[in-house]
Amino acid sequence: PFLLDPVTTKIYGDLLPENPALGSDFRFLFATGYPFCPIGETLDRVLAAGVPDDILTKVLRDNAVSLFELDVA
Repeated sequence: PFLLDPVTTKIYGDLLPENPALGSDFRFLFATGYPFCPIGETLDRVLAAGVPDDILTKVLRDNAVSLFELDVA
């Protein structure tokens, strides 16, 4: 797992994009500490953290579509 510190936007953990053992298989979702952390503010911090676009797309959209078997065509 990994943790994005919402204050410093530093990423901690072993599921980072530069971990070659993971390849392109990132199976985690965006989540917030709402109502303690505002959703928009948390999203802004994630976007500012420097996570590559392909990983952001998976975390913010694609993994949820797959997990919940959503029809988004």
